[in-house]
This record gives sequence, C-alpha cells and structure tokens, in this order.
Amino acid sequence: TAHSADAVDILELAGCDSVLELGELVGQAFARRILAPTAHSSVIANFEGLVIAETSAAGTELVGRTLTELGLRRRFGVAVVGVWDRGELHPATPERRVDDISILVLAGTEEQLAAYDAACAPLPAGACTANGSPNGARGPVVILGGGRVGRAAAAALHRAGSPFRIVEKDPQKVRDDHEYVLGDAADLTVLRRAGIDDAPAIVVTTHDDDMNLYLTLYCRRLRPHAEILGRVTLERNLSTMYRAGADFVLSYASTGAAEAWNRLREDSTLLLAEGLVVFRMAPPPTLVGRTLREAHIPRATGCYVVGIVDDGVVETDLDLDAPLPHDVRMVLISTQRGEARFLRRYVTDNRRDGLARWWARLRGRRQW
Repeated sequence: TAHSADAVDILELAGCDSVLELGELVGQAFARRILAPTAHSSVIANFEGLVIAETSAAGTELVGRTLTELGLRRRFGVAVVGVWDRGELHPATPERRVDDISILVLAGTEEQLAAYDAACAPLPAGACTANGSPNGARGPVVILGGGRVGRAAAAALHRAGSPFRIVEKDPQKVRDDHEYVLGDAADLTVLRRAGIDDAPAIVVTTHDDDMNLYLTLYCRRLRPHAEILGRVTLERNLSTMYRAGADFVLSYASTGAAEAWNRLREDSTLLLAEGLVVFRMAPPPTLVGRTLREAHIPRATGCYVVGIVDDGVVETDLDLDAPLPHDVRMVLISTQRGEARFLRRYVTDNRRDGLARWWARLRGRRQW
C-alpha cells in the first residue's frame, strides 16, 4: 500500500507487482456514490462483456415507483441487480420501491446503459418526483477535510464536471482559494460559506473517527435530506457511522481488501464494494435443460442471472422460458452469502448426493 503517487513508483521499482493507493481508491468510491445533478450511470466494473454500474435515483422519474412499474429491463435491457439504501444492499425484488436516496446497481452492455442514461434524465429544477418531493437546484458538494481522501474525491468530481468545496483548517493544505474554504468544519459559519445549505452531498473525510462521527451527526441535523458519505479508520466504527446518519461509509480495510482480492482473483469472480460479488460458471447439471423461470434461482439463493455468455458473446436480454444449454456460461450477481447458497444448492449438495449414490451402489454390490 502507498500514501502518495511518488510512493507508488518507488514500490514498483522495488519489485512490487501491485501497489494500492488506498486514499485514492476511497476518494474515487465516494465520488461515484455522490448524488450529483445527473442520472448518468457510473461504471464500477466490467466483467465478461457486462458493465456493472451505479446510478442515483434522486431527481428522476424512478422515485416513488416499484421496479416492476419501471420495467427497466423491458425498456432498455438493463437489469437492476440491487438497490442501496443508506448503506444497506436490498435485493432487486419486483415490489422494491425506489426512494430519493436509492442507488441502483445496474448490469448491461454499454449500449443498454447509454440508452438508460439518455431516457432517465433528471427532472427540471422545481418539478416534483412521483412521490411529490421537489427536485430543487443543487449547489456544490461539500468535502470536509483536505487530506488524501478528500483530494481524491475532489479530483474525481472535477473530472466529472461537478462543483465542490473543500473545508480545511490547515492553511498549508489549501491549494486553491476558489475550491477551498479555510476554517473548522465544526463552525456553522464556515460550513455555510462552503455552501452546505444547497449541497446535494457532504463527504466527511478526516482521519479521526471520533471527529467524523461528530461531523456526521452535526451535518445530518443541518441537512436531513442530503447525502452524507464518511470514512472510518477502524472497521468496528462502520455501524456507528451509519447510526449517526451516514448514507455510505468506507474504511481503508474493506476497500483495500476488495481491491486486493480482485487483483489476486481468478477470472471467474469479481468482488464489488460492500461484498457484492459477480461470478460466472457453467450451468450445473441440475440446471441444464431447465428454464430460468422454473429454476427460481433468485428466490432460492438470492442470486440473479444477469447474462449468458455463448461463444464469447454476452446476452443480457434473457429468455426466461428457454432451456439452459450445457455449453454456455452464466453470469450471476449476488452478495457473498448468496453465492455460497447457490454453490451449496446447485453444486456442493449435488456432488454430495452423487457421492452418496455411488457409495450406496458400492455397498449394495459388496452385500450381494
């Protein structure tokens, strides 16, 4: 791991095959999650020709409707594979209702996601979403702390063309008078100079967990409906930050572990943020010849088949009534628990049952 770009070069010259700059990774993850004034999807991974992306529902036609009512797969071919609400991943069940704070996890091809982006544009300022909430004008994202994580988040927002302000009390860390506000983030006057009253999102990035907890509580009282993202140093403080009102929390430990796993992984698995897993495998023998509709994989395991790879070509517009052939690969997405349930139900148990049948036959022959 490295704390700066210079250290990355030094460690690579020293012989490292992979170097993780954790501050950069956490900052970029925050920037992806921020409710910026756009409905455009943010790509978080590519796998087997599928693009996995996240998109905010805030200010769009999605708010207040269920996934069945939206029919995104029918309209654009994209599959909703999960819904984040205040740091908790919910399965994409047909009756799941989309709220202002919801972040949808989508899977599809680049063309399908582009079609979604073009159609699901934000509503005009002052218009109302389906649940009657106004879609007001948005100010800059407020970043509390100008350290490595804060600067990385700001750089990602700058590349995306989203306005931001960094609140920093150390004059030596202030890089630009226009983008920085010098002062203490616990001072209401300083926060208002940074634009907190109109900020769509607030990112809490100091290196002190107690201070981050305090600032999260403070900002939640000031802005009940703003998106609040925070970082923690100690993993045990994750749940405390969520109880304080944060919508999304990351730690160096979880971020570094996910990135290290993906760099060391086999090509058959990809670990996304917060334990979301994309994996591929050939249909187990018990599924070959059966249709996805009759298999009920999501209900039985919590896994969602988002694509079928046949001869190197991925198909996302799945026919639920077509029998599964043996010579394809399924691409599935789920939590890690869901993956374990899938393997236990369709792979491990079947192997165990086959062994039991073989042993019974062997015992029968010996008795004869």
